[in-house]
Amino acid sequence: MILAVVILHLIFATWLSLYGFQALALSLAYCFYRKPRPSLKQLEEFPDVTVQLPVYNERYVVERVIDAAAALDWPCGKLHIQVLDDSTDETTGLARARAEQHRARGIDITVIHRTNRTNYKAGHYKMAWQALAAPTLPFLTPIFALLRFPQANPTGLGGAAPT
Repeated sequence: MILAVVILHLIFATWLSLYGFQALALSLAYCFYRKPRPSLKQLEEFPDVTVQLPVYNERYVVERVIDAAAALDWPCGKLHIQVLDDSTDETTGLARARAEQHRARGIDITVIHRTNRTNYKAGHYKMAWQALAAPTLPFLTPIFALLRFPQANPTGLGGAAPT
């Protein structure tokens, strides 16, 4: 009986030590092989960026979503925010009030509300696309796009290396 407990103890101790060494090896590899990330201050000219926020009856989060988009570290003249609202409740009023607060701070933010939900989110993106002032490259899944198409991210921000 004691021999079985000792063998089980040795098996688990070996497994835990291998797991610990693997975690240590990954940490050391990260420290030695990571590349420095470029800062935004290294950019000579910032491109225009449009952030589209589709919402539908999200009165509990719409203000926080707008605040998060307005807090992006990008020059105010180059950041454009569109709140694409299909709501049928008080979300529209909350979004308009919060957008007005950020507009007073100099952020370009518009709330586009539509009552006809034709084609749902895709229909709203299509309608908002026509109202864009800046040339825009659409990415509905930004992380995938930056990693898959690094030429669309000349700055190298977001983890994608510039080509």
